Amino acid sequence: MPTELVEHAREYDSFDSDEHAEETVVAVLETLAERLSEGEAEDLAEQLPTKYANELQSPAPRHPQKYSVPEFLDRVERRADLDYEGREPKTAAVLTALVDTVSGDELALAREQLPEEYDRLFEADA
Repeated sequence: MPTELVEHAREYDSFDSDEHAEETVVAVLETLAERLSEGEAEDLAEQLPTKYANELQSPAPRHPQKYSVPEFLDRVERRADLDYEGREPKTAAVLTALVDTVSGDELALAREQLPEEYDRLFEADA
């Protein structure tokens, strides 16, 4: 049974299956965790089901990696086995679903750590 996060992602973009949507959610969360500070990733993780929280939490201390939106999308594309054309709308669908799932304050703190160029990924068209 798909989780609320997967269901919301599927509202914003089409996926081949629940399993493909799930893989994309995991890939986006893993990539987002790399881009955020450890503390912020863990704060977001507290608001997600355990299966997704684990993707945001790191077993070892780490520092946020600085990379652009295209590199973010490259990483998601590889992890979720997406095609080039589908990587941005599917990533945006997952991040917009995250907006629907996580409290506004916590998400605002996470988004403050990202450059403005990332804003477009949090605004999928329904």
